Amino acid sequence: MLREFFASGPAWRLAFAWVGLLAFLGHALFRAWLKYALNEWYAEFYDALQDITWEPGSGETRDDVATHLLTKQNEVSGLLARFAMLVSPAIVVHPVAKWISSHWRFSWRMALMRAYLLHYDVGQRPVEGSAQRIHEDTQRFEQGIYSCFATILDSLLTMAIFVPVLLDVGRASRPTGFLNFDAWLVAIATSAAVGGLMVSMAVGYRLVGLEVENQK
Repeated sequence: MLREFFASGPAWRLAFAWVGLLAFLGHALFRAWLKYALNEWYAEFYDALQDITWEPGSGETRDDVATHLLTKQNEVSGLLARFAMLVSPAIVVHPVAKWISSHWRFSWRMALMRAYLLHYDVGQRPVEGSAQRIHEDTQRFEQGIYSCFATILDSLLTMAIFVPVLLDVGRASRPTGFLNFDAWLVAIATSAAVGGLMVSMAVGYRLVGLEVENQK
């Protein structure tokens, strides 16, 4: 199914196939960068809010408190303005990427349907609802490949971004006992993810057979 879209057909469709793939990868990288940038922003924002209230101590006056509050107000305002600058590109990027993705995936399905029709034997006994089956098969095939690849890519980029963050936090706050090592947070997150995957596989194993029987 990959050859019919990415390695055969007219030149304009091949160009659209590869340009759409680049747009898909670029959008995934943008989402990963946005996750990292927002994570850094949240850290700064909540750190700034920790000491927003301040009681004057010895030798300090109400003017000092007012100055402190004004400084904090300016700091929070600056952080909110930076937040708006971070998320504003997403208002344009996400809809445009979704529009390109929809057309790209539809072109993929059409390429598969044309490949099917070239091998269709009109001399065979007609199959009830054959046109609908071709549409559904190509849609499910494309959806499965796309969803799998998108999930794997998003997971790899998320790991590349946040594993170093977990290592830094774990190195700075190592607990006592058997978790006394730098990557203890990474170990906990990995164990939780693998454990959840195993439970999902065990619970959903029979659903595969049920889906096959349902399609039959």
